[in-house]
Amino acid sequence: APCTTSIIENGNRFCSRTRKMEILFCIGPTLLLSCMSSQKEAGPPPILEAGPPPILDDTLGMNFEPQWTEDEVFEHWEELIAFGIPNPTTFISMFRDLYDEGGTTECPGSNYNFDSPEVSNYGCTASTGMFFAGAAEFQRDTEDEIDMHCDCRIVAEDGRMVRGAGNFRVENHSDEIFLDIQGSFLATPSEPWLEELPSLQFTIWKTVHNSLNIEGGWTVNDISVYFDNFWSSECPNGEGSIFVRDPSGIWWEWRLNNNCSQELYFNDEFQSSVVEDTQVFIQQVRDVLEL
Repeated sequence: APCTTSIIENGNRFCSRTRKMEILFCIGPTLLLSCMSSQKEAGPPPILEAGPPPILDDTLGMNFEPQWTEDEVFEHWEELIAFGIPNPTTFISMFRDLYDEGGTTECPGSNYNFDSPEVSNYGCTASTGMFFAGAAEFQRDTEDEIDMHCDCRIVAEDGRMVRGAGNFRVENHSDEIFLDIQGSFLATPSEPWLEELPSLQFTIWKTVHNSLNIEGGWTVNDISVYFDNFWSSECPNGEGSIFVRDPSGIWWEWRLNNNCSQELYFNDEFQSSVVEDTQVFIQQVRDVLEL
C-alpha cells in the first residue's frame, strides 16, 4: 500500500502508514531504523510495509552516478546472502540457552526476563559466573507465538555471548508462519549473518496458501538489501523488487515482473534487462522455515 504521507528531508524519507508505522530510511552507513505503534490490531500478522527506498531528486545538485557496475550489484547480492538469511529463532534460542545455563532469580530474574533488582544497564554477575546487563522481556502468548524485546547482553565465562537492541516476533502455526526481526544483534559463536552485527528490519511470511512474502531488509558489512512486495510465484524467481544499495548511497532496484521478465534500475532510471537467479535465496528462506 502507498504511503499516506511521504516527505524527503535531508536525504531521509519519512513515511506514515495506515498501520500507524513510521519508517526512517537512512542513506548513510545504517540501512534503516524503525518504530511501531504500541497498538495491536486484531487479525492476521501485519505485513511490514515500509515502502521502497527513496528516489532522490537530481535537482538537488547531487552526483547520482553509480560506483558499482551492474555485474557488481549481483556479486554483492550473492556475497550478502552467502552469510545466511536472518532468522529470529537463532538469536532467541541462544539467548534462552545461555539464560537457562547461567541465570538465577537474583541475576537476572525469571522466565527469560531481566526483572531482578540486581540487573541494570551496569549489569550483574550471577553466582554461576554468567554476566547479564540491560533489559529483556520474553512473552509467549501461546505455544506457537513468541514476542521478545532485547536491549541486553549475556556473556558466558568462556566468551559465548549475545547482545543487541530490538524486537522479535515469531508465529509458527500449522498452516502459517510469520517471522519478524527488527534492530541490531550479535551472537558468537553463531550463524555467519549473526556474527556480523547486522542491522535489520526484515519479515518473512508463509501464507496459508503456501506463498512466501518477503518485506524489509538488512545490512551486513556495508552491503544492504531491501525487499519491497516480494512474493514467490509461478515465476521461478518470484515477483516484486529487490533493492541493493550502491556505495554512493543510492539504490539499485532489481525489478522482477509478473511476466517473469527482469529489469535493473538505478535511482528509478532504467539501466537494462537482466536474467538473474533468486532461487538460491528462496530456498534459503524455505530452509529457515523448515519447509
